[in-house]
Amino acid sequence: MQIDPLAQLRDIHLPPPISWWPLAPGWWILIFAGTFASIWLTKTLVQRYRSNLYRRQALKKLGLIVLNSQKSNKEKLALIMELLKQAVGSAYKGDNFNSQNNKDFILFLKNSCSKPCFTKISSDLEILLYSNHNDQRDDELLLKNLVDDSKTWLNNHYPKQKLVRLGLC
Repeated sequence: MQIDPLAQLRDIHLPPPISWWPLAPGWWILIFAGTFASIWLTKTLVQRYRSNLYRRQALKKLGLIVLNSQKSNKEKLALIMELLKQAVGSAYKGDNFNSQNNKDFILFLKNSCSKPCFTKISSDLEILLYSNHNDQRDDELLLKNLVDDSKTWLNNHYPKQKLVRLGLC
C-alpha cells in the first residue's frame, strides 16, 4: 500500500489583509501638504476677489452712466472722468494720481495700462468737457472712445507694485 503524497498537503494560511489604518507616513505628508495648499489657494483667491471690488463697481457704474438717457453726452463725459479718478484713487491709495489735471491724468492712464488705451482722446479734452460748444457728433465720438478706453484701463491697469518698478510712482 502506497500512501498518496498529495493527501498530506494542507491549505496555505494567508496573512490577514493589509488594513487602511494607520496610514503610512507618506500619506500623512500628502494630506498635510494638500490641506495647506487648499487653504493657501482659497485665501489667495478670496483676497484677489476682494481687492478687485473697485474694478467691478467701476465697470458697473460705467455701464449705468452710458445707459443713462437723461444725461447729455457732455455730462456723461464729466461723470466718466470722475469715475476714472475714483478708480485710480482706489487702485493706487496714497499716491494722489487722481488729483492731476486732466491732461496729465490721461497721460498717467496711458502709461499705467498693459494694453494701449486713451490714444484717440484729443489733447483738448478739458475744452471739450467744460466749454459750451454744441457739436453733438464730436461728443458722441469722444464718449464712445472714452467708454471703450475706460473699460480697457479698468480691466488691464497695472498693480501698484508694477508702477513702482516702471518708475511711475
